[in-house]
Formats: sequence, structure tokens, C-alpha cells
Amino acid sequence: MNDINLVKLFVTFRQQYRTSLDKMLADPDLRQPFLQIARQTIGPIAEKQILGRLINLRKNRSLPRAAS
Repeated sequence: MNDINLVKLFVTFRQQYRTSLDKMLADPDLRQPFLQIARQTIGPIAEKQILGRLINLRKNRSLPRAAS
């Protein structure tokens, strides 16, 4: 899985849905559309792997903050 593509995908999703990573993780109505787009973009990767990588990217400060 390419981290750059995953970050770009999440940033676009976050802007389009006006949400945060935490809200997307907690809300199946946000999580499922994200996972569907992610799998179309980066391939058939397990949900746990995609979401776990996003969390790691945030912890490592590799996930850009949302614009205020």
C-alpha cells in the first residue's frame, strides 16, 4: 500500500465529507464509503490494514491537519 496515495485519498475524502479521521473511524456511514473508494483506488486491501495504516500515519504526523 502506497502511503502517499492513501494520504491523498483521505485528504480528499475528509474535504468532501467534512469529517475527521476519528469520526470516519467511528461512523460506519462514513467508514464504508471511504473503504469502498480506497479499495477502488489502491486495491483489495483488508479494512484493518487500511484503517490501521491511517492511524499510524496520524501518529507519525504524516497525515496533514485539516484546514481551519
